Amino acid sequence: MTLDSARVDAEIYLPPGTNGTGRVILGAIADVAATAGVSARVTDRYRGTQQWLVMWGVGADDRSAIRDRHIAAGGTVVLWDIGFFNRTKFDGHCKASINHDYATKWLDRTEPCDTRWSALGIELRDDADPKGHIVLAGIGPKQHAYIGKPIANWEAQKLAELRRRFPGRRIVYRPKPKREYVKLQCETDAKSEIHDLLRGASLVVCHHSNVAVDAVLAGVPFESDDGVSTWLRGKPYTREVRADFCRRIARWQYKRGEMVEAWHFLRGVVNGTTNVL
Repeated sequence: MTLDSARVDAEIYLPPGTNGTGRVILGAIADVAATAGVSARVTDRYRGTQQWLVMWGVGADDRSAIRDRHIAAGGTVVLWDIGFFNRTKFDGHCKASINHDYATKWLDRTEPCDTRWSALGIELRDDADPKGHIVLAGIGPKQHAYIGKPIANWEAQKLAELRRRFPGRRIVYRPKPKREYVKLQCETDAKSEIHDLLRGASLVVCHHSNVAVDAVLAGVPFESDDGVSTWLRGKPYTREVRADFCRRIARWQYKRGEMVEAWHFLRGVVNGTTNVL
């Protein structure tokens, strides 16, 4: 495969088994590609003949291997998934990343966008209580399979660690809602809304979950092993820094009616011009 960086053409990979939201988002991306100056073709099996590869998720089937194969050939891969904010509605936001599972490495180059953040209508809160409970966020079955056997019992390991670090502290295990989950010998809450569960918490512990972003919104300290929230490591956990983080990641999520803007933004990132609004 010869990939020409001067051209913008894309393979939109839509294999059987892609979930409903993924199909809607990838369909919207394909529909407006020409308007955004992109020549796109939708495929149900990977062909690898286009400069860009666009797919929904990377933690299912052979998609991670396909991503690696495309990058090794010199291509660019855009990965879409459920968004950081306002993600509970079918027509809600979905997030993108380039080449990596998360957009973390791109955030330093991402200009904070107050317009996109303000349009979400979200207010930062200060719900933490230093003496409050700890929220342990679980991992879904697909992600367990993706991260592999070495940390397949991640939740149990974290629970034991937290009990050693915080003897006597109340710990609430929050499994991923509406999915099968690892059972732990501790208080479990799989039904409460996450913002209610975070109220009065002293700490959130997660692997890579969007729950870390929910913690940022709530002003609750968090510990995450992976994910876009790791960009905050070593930074002061102030309202100003939290807001800056939110303004940056707001540029990485789009609704299905905003895909022309998404194409322009992603092309700007790859070309080193992220000031494309």
